Amino acid sequence: MFGKKKKLEKEIEERAEIRRQVENDVYIITKPSHIEAKIENGFLRIKRTDPTSRILVGSTGVKSIKIDGIAGINQQLPKKKANGFLQFTLSGNEHEKGLWGAIHDENSIMYNEVDVEIADKLKNRIESLINATQQSSTNTSDLRALKDLLDDGIITQEEFDAKKKQILGL
Repeated sequence: MFGKKKKLEKEIEERAEIRRQVENDVYIITKPSHIEAKIENGFLRIKRTDPTSRILVGSTGVKSIKIDGIAGINQQLPKKKANGFLQFTLSGNEHEKGLWGAIHDENSIMYNEVDVEIADKLKNRIESLINATQQSSTNTSDLRALKDLLDDGIITQEEFDAKKKQILGL
């Protein structure tokens, strides 16, 4: 009974630590290599502290990826004897697909079954930021088109104001 209680306490502590990290947009991957991914000022910053991953990827220090430059996220979940990965595809770039490509890609994060939850949270957070950026860009385009209609006398100021509120969600 004592062992089960200790195990439960440890699991509760680990989950609380994950929540604290996620609240600060910090995502720590511990296996197979130690990586700290942090979201700040519109960038995903990947810091590799494990010498092996730094050698394989050829990266030293911190890799910074502009969030709005991420065209897609390729995720492969870990399997029995293979690690999973998050591979960030950048606009205008092409990446070698699959596990082998991700191992050597500085825009990838490798993880195993221990870190599936944190990897999922990171992926979901970045996707939500990408979607918010795309929505903001769409709203800006819509407002400009609407302003052109107003300037051309096609719609009235009242119609413009109403539609602007709708677009901005006010």
